[in-house]
Amino acid sequence: MKKPMIQIRDVEKNLFTYLFLNKVSTSKQIQRDIYKGISHQALYKRLNRLIVFGYLSANYHKELGGRLVYSLSAKGFTEFVSGEGIKDFRKQLQSNSIEHDLDLADIRSKLSSRKMVAGYYTENFIQSRIESQDEEKLNGFKGINFDAVVKVNKDGKDHFLPIEHERTLKFVSRYKDYFKKVYSRQEVSAILYICSSQSVLEKIQKYEQVVLNSNWPKVFYSTLDGILKNNSATFYNLKRETIILE
Repeated sequence: MKKPMIQIRDVEKNLFTYLFLNKVSTSKQIQRDIYKGISHQALYKRLNRLIVFGYLSANYHKELGGRLVYSLSAKGFTEFVSGEGIKDFRKQLQSNSIEHDLDLADIRSKLSSRKMVAGYYTENFIQSRIESQDEEKLNGFKGINFDAVVKVNKDGKDHFLPIEHERTLKFVSRYKDYFKKVYSRQEVSAILYICSSQSVLEKIQKYEQVVLNSNWPKVFYSTLDGILKNNSATFYNLKRETIILE
């Protein structure tokens, strides 16, 4: 009896890279970003086959209403992601915060579609030191472990802006230490801070105000809905200055 085989096409290779960069994704996100135009039935059949052959992992999560969340397996990573062009891989194939990282997958998809956005680099991309034309710029952001960095082209000039996403509030001391660190780093000119709600946003702004002193505010805020539900992404700082990604 012949051993079952599976053909790994370019679209599957793109999926493996996508899952490594995002850490986790739902079938809806995968269909939107990778298997465009495919039916749900055909998608599930393909994903299940990749699971059977050990390239993907999938787990049900109660906090998501029992939905399946997909991630790259060690086999998929070793055979199709790690390799040439990588100096030091950050092998984080699972998420420590499922909902947070699923939000980031949506943020990445939405911001990457904006005309002004010339590049979007996830935490795994930056920490893995994957070779790119922007490697030198990205290396300057490693010490703070931002959630992502977006490359924005305005008036012919590239600007690299770190992205943070806050789904739930942390301890106050965490924010004090965080804002002290970002204000001490000259290479960080502006930060795009995306909060799950307006109430979370306002509380974090208060923590920033405590350590601001004479500094000009360089943290620009928006809510998650403000990013995902509008055609342009508008961020504003404590002085009501704005950064608009169109």
